[in-house]
Amino acid sequence: MKKIFFVLIILCFASPAAAQTTPESYLKIIPAPPKNACNPKAADKSSYQTNIHELLDKMDKDIRQRKKDSQAYADANRDKIAANMMSQAGQEAIVVPKKGKMSKEERKALAEQMMQQQYGVSPEDTKKLKKMTKEEKTAWAQGYGADAAAKAQADPQRYQNAQKQAASIYNLQIEQKDILARIDARKADLTGRIMILDQNAAAAKARDIDPLQRESSSLMGLVISKIQEARIDQASNRLKAAKKSYCETYSPQYLAIVDEYLTYVKTSLPDYRRLEEIIAKTQLGLDRPIEANKGLLEIQAVRDYAGLLRNVFKYNLLTEEQ
Repeated sequence: MKKIFFVLIILCFASPAAAQTTPESYLKIIPAPPKNACNPKAADKSSYQTNIHELLDKMDKDIRQRKKDSQAYADANRDKIAANMMSQAGQEAIVVPKKGKMSKEERKALAEQMMQQQYGVSPEDTKKLKKMTKEEKTAWAQGYGADAAAKAQADPQRYQNAQKQAASIYNLQIEQKDILARIDARKADLTGRIMILDQNAAAAKARDIDPLQRESSSLMGLVISKIQEARIDQASNRLKAAKKSYCETYSPQYLAIVDEYLTYVKTSLPDYRRLEEIIAKTQLGLDRPIEANKGLLEIQAVRDYAGLLRNVFKYNLLTEEQ
């Protein structure tokens, strides 16, 4: 999840892209799952699977392009991002390399500048702390606290603003944690049930279908007589009946979970949008995300739902056209 949020942070600063598809638009064009996955017509099944694959390809390309464009923009505008964050914190802007990836030395220098401006901890202080004993660290912290108190007295308005900002950021972080817990709980329940269903189905297949499949295969190639033909037909019919029962047992359960997953996605869209706002505020210093780049988390959730639809026929082992 942390990787997703890192990408989202970058997206918030990306330049506007033309004609982006919204999460709601994707939901509208996703084919509805079949009501019965055990007896579809061959043409209908083929058409459905083609539509799902084409939609998944479209969404994957959309997500990749958003990430690519946003990363390129972020690489070219690091100074603006850093300046915006430091301005929010009431600090002087940090100089950030404008082009290309930062080197190890540049990343180290940036971290030192931020520690110095935000916390008053210099590179020399950091080196000293590493060598200090526990008692020396305690003494240093007490001195640091006294220095911070003196600065607060010298500029009380700035200190009060910083306190309010810190409290606001903290409350938003708590809200973010609660939203993530709510989303993850919904998703974990559904994906866990799918996993259990797959395990039960695999056990049933090994128990009820595989032996019949082996029996049917062993009868193939025999010199056909009326008695042998009857045995082959009986084995074939038992296998077909077992496959039919297998599909009718597990496909409806899978479709029911998929339907619940759609509800989870729709219910979570507002939560994802709120996460975008919180991330923009706490990590970018913006009042709202850049409008043209909203929706990555939502689109990825919709894409996961479409991925489940791709597997709606996985318990249908009947190969004959119906």
